[in-house]
Amino acid sequence: WAPWSSQPWAQLAAVRQTAGDAAGARAAYRQAVSLDPDDWQLWLDLVQVTTGAERRAPAARLAVLDPASAAAFKQAAG
Repeated sequence: WAPWSSQPWAQLAAVRQTAGDAAGARAAYRQAVSLDPDDWQLWLDLVQVTTGAERRAPAARLAVLDPASAAAFKQAAG
């Protein structure tokens, strides 16, 4: 276990997401981005498991870190 690493949290989030535990996935992705706030992939993953107003802040951060991914996600989401 590497407490400074975001990767264990990202893996836990992915497992929770696959298991249908959206709330658990969101919590784990939030922990991951708190440890590595410049990892655009983590922000994209967090955007994908959030909805509504809760999605705004992660989407805004993703737009700063990787505008192309943010635009593609926004277009796909409708």
